[in-house]
Amino acid sequence: MRVSDENGRVEIRGPEATIEISRSEGGLIFHTGNGEVKGAKPALFFSLAGKRVPITAVSGFEREGDDVHFQCPTTAGDATLKLSFPLNGVARLNLTPPPGAANAAGLRLQSPPNEIIYGLMERIASNPVTSEFIPAELGSLDRRGLIVPMRVANSVALYTPFFQTSRGYGIYVEGTSIGTYDLAATEREAIDIQFEMPPGVRTWTFDFIGGPTHDRILDRYTTLTGRPFLPPEWAFKHWRWRDEHRTAPPALLDGIEMNADVVDDVTHYEALDIPVGNYTIDRPWATGDLPDLPIPEEPGFGDLVWDETRFPNPQQIVDALNARGYHVFLWVAPWATGVNTHREATDGGFLAPSSRFIIDYTNPDAVQWWIDKITPLVRMGFAGLKLDRGDEDVPDAVTDIYSDGRTGREVRNDYPVLFAKVHHDIMRAERGDDFLVYPRAGYAGSQQWAVFSAGDIPGKNILGAPTDLGLRSAILAVQYNAFNGFPIWGSDTGGYEQFGDRELFARWIEFSAFCPIMEIGGVGSRAPWDMPTNPRYDTEMIDIYRMYVKLHHALVPYTYRHAQEAHRSGRPIAKPLVFNYPDDPRAKDLWEEFLFGDDILVAPVWKVGKRTQSVYLPKGKWVDFWNRSRRLTGPVDFEDPVPLDRIPIFIRAGASVLDDLQAP
Repeated sequence: MRVSDENGRVEIRGPEATIEISRSEGGLIFHTGNGEVKGAKPALFFSLAGKRVPITAVSGFEREGDDVHFQCPTTAGDATLKLSFPLNGVARLNLTPPPGAANAAGLRLQSPPNEIIYGLMERIASNPVTSEFIPAELGSLDRRGLIVPMRVANSVALYTPFFQTSRGYGIYVEGTSIGTYDLAATEREAIDIQFEMPPGVRTWTFDFIGGPTHDRILDRYTTLTGRPFLPPEWAFKHWRWRDEHRTAPPALLDGIEMNADVVDDVTHYEALDIPVGNYTIDRPWATGDLPDLPIPEEPGFGDLVWDETRFPNPQQIVDALNARGYHVFLWVAPWATGVNTHREATDGGFLAPSSRFIIDYTNPDAVQWWIDKITPLVRMGFAGLKLDRGDEDVPDAVTDIYSDGRTGREVRNDYPVLFAKVHHDIMRAERGDDFLVYPRAGYAGSQQWAVFSAGDIPGKNILGAPTDLGLRSAILAVQYNAFNGFPIWGSDTGGYEQFGDRELFARWIEFSAFCPIMEIGGVGSRAPWDMPTNPRYDTEMIDIYRMYVKLHHALVPYTYRHAQEAHRSGRPIAKPLVFNYPDDPRAKDLWEEFLFGDDILVAPVWKVGKRTQSVYLPKGKWVDFWNRSRRLTGPVDFEDPVPLDRIPIFIRAGASVLDDLQAP
């Protein structure tokens, strides 16, 4: 580290990063591998009783080891600022307002109008009405113009207080307090970041992360927050689940009475030559629900005891699926909603403050009690746990004091991380490396413990009308998560609610085949032999379903190699073209197509009725997956025919995966 103090500014040079702080204006400049990032003048502030107090001056500084400490006089007293370099290319700033003075702190950056901002959340918009209830045709890779509350919200619930931009830098806010990002929405050329400082939090910390590439930024971000979890290779086969396995007269499988929906899936897959993958038993699967709990409204989890009316012979079901090569997952929520679990959790003090059923995973005794509940279920032969509802009903008031002393304002965003880690640890203790957990909610650090399922992206809107805009938002979501450090993800094929358009289902199958996780399930039927549309037994859909499941399975070794790289460096599997073609201006905000791995470009069709698709191939030589004799040299634009069973798929010429895949 080198420190100089001249011409009214202090310059601190660290490894691959430099920070300048003006003594009299409160200005801040971060030098990245790709230029300068300038703060406003002043750049830093804290809030006192709702009024911002700017950091306008530095009166002095001193070096202590690898840190530099600044004294910053303000109208509310003296603040302190500490600067350090935790990694090459990363500058960390800790702002400590005057004692007792602040309830929030933040940062303002200059942002030129052509700067593209990537990251922060999985949603297309922070408004759930336009994101999920009645999805709108809005959003691109660029988040510019949005105001994003950094609070894990229900449903489409992957968030991280981290963004990166087309200017080759990222900013990560440490901690789990609730905040807000104003991404040039209020002021055209300013990014404004503000986070709460609830009781017990005295210092606000953020990291400037240099690039210049998105790969380098993600490498540094995941070094700080944890490398993405690497699941077993079998995780990249397709996943089959139903929102509800119905209570009905049982059917026979291997001469044993079992749930008829399970038997229907297994026998049809075998008869129709659909490869064996992974299978989830979702809620409801248990008995013992406490009837007077107003939330959650759904039964079927209760006392973690099998409902053998719905699932006769549960051990034999798991055994039969395992014997056929499936890996079986079980649905779990952070709830004590059964007659017995609720009593035990209440008597033991295991519930979150002001909640009648949410478990306090900051309490070591509650964690151990929960481990003792879940472990016997895992020992039945489950290879994974589907974690649901870690984003709902979490007490988050400043008066909600958790077992570890934090308030709900800190625990709300951290709860999905705690939820994932507890179940990750349960599975690892029982199965070593041969497991996964998959929640829908996550925050910075969750990627260490889990892979992820999208929330309730719709195939119908809240009014019951079919919509293709849910598929559009899913195509964006997988690319948003590439920037956010969540490289292994999949969505409910067809949308979570029962879809109402067979063409939408076909197009979503095609998209899902090129997601790290191909997840087929949701409300109602997702079986091509039992469609909610006409024809019910849909032979064309059976062929599409089979073809893309087989294609997804053929890609498993290729996908796993890229998952290993994601684990090493944070580099995403499915990613926008800008990752591989950063100097191509067309790629900066191109979301209608993406790369699966480094060698496959796919342009999924989302609009119902389309039979041609615009494709842009970047520089290089490309081979048409469907017609190997068709070779193109980019950059080039063209229209490609897309009958219902096909989407544009192009493979980089010379890539080994070209020999591994057989076109139908």
